[in-house]
Amino acid sequence: MNRPDWLVKNLHLKLLSLAAAAVLWLTVTYGKETTAVFRVPIEPSRLSPGLAVAGQLPSSAEVTVVGPKYRLLMLDRGLPAVRLDLAGVGTGLTAFPDLAGVVKVPPGVRIERIYPAAVTVQIVRR
Repeated sequence: MNRPDWLVKNLHLKLLSLAAAAVLWLTVTYGKETTAVFRVPIEPSRLSPGLAVAGQLPSSAEVTVVGPKYRLLMLDRGLPAVRLDLAGVGTGLTAFPDLAGVVKVPPGVRIERIYPAAVTVQIVRR
């Protein structure tokens, strides 16, 4: 089989150009900032023995995050649960005014919106 001369001439340069184009395409496509929405459970944690949560806590929060597409693809299983740290809390109302500060996101990703943005927990004796 005879190959045309133009096809094999400078083949290494042609392959290098193709590889550079692929890297550039991947960088532009996956480096573009994009938005994703996750529903994450809200869980009370480290509550002292003899105390209980009264009433209903929201079961989950809707978290909208923004970041490079390749970073968001790493979140394919979602974000970890929002853990409300109740260590050392006594009876009464405890407010978590900024749930965005409780949600853990990877570097390069930021929280754009969270709903509910705040939670109040009623603690009572059992």
